[in-house]
Amino acid sequence: MIAGTPSANISPGARRKGEKVLDSVISCTLAFTGVYTGEVFWSVMLTAYLLKFVTAIVDTPFIYLAVWIEKRTGRSEGDPETGL
Repeated sequence: MIAGTPSANISPGARRKGEKVLDSVISCTLAFTGVYTGEVFWSVMLTAYLLKFVTAIVDTPFIYLAVWIEKRTGRSEGDPETGL
């Protein structure tokens, strides 16, 4: 990201939320356009987004725990510069 560009000023959390919305819109549009009525279509799209949002909230503590354990044990098979 280049400093000073509009997207550089967006927080990573906001960017990920935007990606979830965009992913839900694209996947639901491709899968369900013409299959369901408008009301059902929007319900499916909202449900898809909410499931992604709840999953992210639930799995975040486990990701942090895994990183903490990996750093504490000194076992890292990832990038040698970052240790991730």
